[in-house]
Amino acid sequence: MKKIFFLLIFLSLFTPVSANESIPADKAAERERVDKNKDNESDVLSKKKELTNIDLIYVGMTMDEVEKVMGNTLTVGYKNGINDHEGGFVPINLENPHRKEIITKQDKDYTVYYYYTHIKRGDGLIAEEELTPIVFEDGKVKSKGWDALFKIKNL
Repeated sequence: MKKIFFLLIFLSLFTPVSANESIPADKAAERERVDKNKDNESDVLSKKKELTNIDLIYVGMTMDEVEKVMGNTLTVGYKNGINDHEGGFVPINLENPHRKEIITKQDKDYTVYYYYTHIKRGDGLIAEEELTPIVFEDGKVKSKGWDALFKIKNL
């Protein structure tokens, strides 16, 4: 009889909780939070992290307004002090826009500012896919993004 009693206790310790048994509210909430995080993990990883205020740029803004919103430098990281005598961290700043160009199509001049807006790979290089073009016509934003730029280039 003692053996059966100990066997039942032993088995109950290693028997998983069935789906029909109740779980305390705090444990259920924690399990739900963990499950949600697992579901959203791939969504979060696939989204790019914006480094600038590019989402605040809209059609009709002037170049000056865009430059005020976007700024002219972008801090992308920090490095140790320049020499051994200097302590702390020094910001790594990049000039933004990264580059500018003028495109002439159908007797119209378009100015394009290419802003460094997100890091795709931390390799120390700035790739095209890490830039966001802003297209200006007559000193005002006509459009932004690669699709808009390709439409103008293909006029």
